[in-house]
Formats: sequence, structure tokens, C-alpha cells
Amino acid sequence: MYRAKYPGKQLPSRSFFATLHRRLCETGSFNVHKLDTGRQGTTRTVDAEDRVLQELERNPSTSTRVVSQKTHIPQATVWSIAHDEGLHPYHLQHIQALELGDYNKRMDFAQWFLHESNTDRNFAASVLFTDEATFSLEGVMNFHNLHTWADENPHAIRPHGAQRKCSINM
Repeated sequence: MYRAKYPGKQLPSRSFFATLHRRLCETGSFNVHKLDTGRQGTTRTVDAEDRVLQELERNPSTSTRVVSQKTHIPQATVWSIAHDEGLHPYHLQHIQALELGDYNKRMDFAQWFLHESNTDRNFAASVLFTDEATFSLEGVMNFHNLHTWADENPHAIRPHGAQRKCSINM
């Protein structure tokens, strides 16, 4: 039958057809199964997706690495599941906490600055505006790693009370 269907092709050996027949009987498929290379294959299941989404919902500020460790699902699959669900890692905004009396102090400063600017036209040009850095006992935070998983930007913030703790502004 093979020779009649493929007249220009070389006829495979009898053992080739015997191997195909054996494989079909044993596995139900002609596919050759690859040898175990030691790396586990990843099957993305509904259960895996549920576990990842539950972990991200339970702790939105977690990392894909932590979710991968807790669920025993590869990190690339965790990223893929989060991406397919429309979740993105939004970074937190670092803001300075405001106290109750801060609003009045800011308003007083703004009114004073406007008054001085109206009195002396060169007043604003004579003010030296600088950037400031706060050094405190809270330690250094790596904001690259602080994020919140959500489908829309939650504009999440992390207020810190550096002015209420031991710190120095420079």
C-alpha cells in the first residue's frame, strides 16, 4: 500500500512499520515521547490559575517570585496568568504623611510668598529652590520592588512619617 501511494519514495523497512504499530498499540498515538530531561513540563490548568489569582488577591503587593514559591507554579506562568487576567504591577507612590496642622502652615506660607512677590517683583527670582533628601532611621526602601497587582491603577500610596521620627532633611 505504501509503495502504491508513494511510488517515488524509498520503502521503509519492515521494523519501521512494526515500531509504528507497537507505539500505536501502547500509547494510542504515533508521536514519539521525548526522553525525560529532568525539567518538569508546565501544564497551565484552571486550578493553577485559581491558585495564582487567589494569592494575588490575598496579598496584592506580593511578587511573582513569592507566588511561584507558594503555589509551586513557575514564575513565567504566574506572569502569564496575571497578564492574561489584565493585572499589572503598579508601583506605589512614596508620599510624606501630612499632619492635621500642616494645611494651615502651607496656606500661611503660600499667602506670605504671594504677598512678598507682589511687594517685590524680583522676590521669586531671589529665592533659591532646592531639592531635599530625608535621612531617617526608617532605612532605605527599594521602591522598585514595591508594587500592587490590580487591573486598574489604584494610585496606591505608602505614607511615611519621617517628620515624626528621628530624621534630618538636607
